[in-house]
Amino acid sequence: MTYEGDLLGVPNEMLFSEFFFLINLREGEMHLLKGYDVFVLGSKLRILINEARLKGPLHLLQKLIPLVFSSEELAQSCGQGIGSSSTIKLQEEGDIKKPLDNAKVQVFKEYLLSFCMANGQESPAPKQVYEIFTQQISYSRHKMKRARGKLENLNIEVNAIQDLR
Repeated sequence: MTYEGDLLGVPNEMLFSEFFFLINLREGEMHLLKGYDVFVLGSKLRILINEARLKGPLHLLQKLIPLVFSSEELAQSCGQGIGSSSTIKLQEEGDIKKPLDNAKVQVFKEYLLSFCMANGQESPAPKQVYEIFTQQISYSRHKMKRARGKLENLNIEVNAIQDLR
C-alpha cells in the first residue's frame, strides 16, 4: 500500500504512534518490551545485557534507568511514589515532586523479570528494585547540585573579570 506523503515524507494517513515508532527506529532505538512505548538504544541494550549476565539483574536495572529517564526527570521526582508520608511532608514544605511515570517503572520491572527468566537468574526482591531507583534518583540530584555549583562559580569568575575591566 502506498501513501501520499506530506512535506516531511510522512504519509498523511499514518497514525502519530506509527510515525513516532518510525522515528525511533531511525535513531537505532528499540522497544524495551514489545507493546510498550519505552525505547532504548539497541546497541547500549546489547552491551548492558552482556554485562548483566555477569553482574546480575540489578546492574542491568541500574544502567537502564538513566537511558529511559533524564537526569532532570529523576532529580525532580519523588521516586516511585511509594513513601507517601515523605511526599506529603515535601508538599507541605513547598517542594512538589511527582513520582516517576508508573507505566515506565512497570516496564522496567517486567523487563527485569523476563531477563531473569531467560538467563536463569533469580529475580530481585521488590525492595532491591526500589533501592536501585532511589540510588539513581539520589545520584541525579547530586549531579544537578554539582552542576549548579559549577555554574555559580563560573558566574562569579565572569563577574570578577568584568569588574577588572
